Amino acid sequence: MVLKLKRSECSVLPLVLMGKWYDLIASGEKREEYRTSKNVIRQIERWVGHGYIMRKHLVVEFYLGYQRNRKHMAFLAELPVCREGAKHPEWGEPKERHHVIPLLGEMVVID
Repeated sequence: MVLKLKRSECSVLPLVLMGKWYDLIASGEKREEYRTSKNVIRQIERWVGHGYIMRKHLVVEFYLGYQRNRKHMAFLAELPVCREGAKHPEWGEPKERHHVIPLLGEMVVID
């Protein structure tokens, strides 16, 4: 299902992915994204625990690589959770402390 949302209704988290992970998410096989980056963790923790007012929807916008005209897709997401250890190492989940971003089934078109 594809939803159309306005940017004013969303908190958008932009993430860049390598081709393998982008394709697994696009196919629907991979339903979580993992991040250990301090910048992403800081942004997520600000939203979740430090008084940032979340808009109605959390949307994760994925970009394929860093090229100029790159493909992108967006999904509704649940609030990220912190986890130690890898439950899904085949999807690149790290063993150290990281945030798991569960993706919902709906792809999103943002106006």
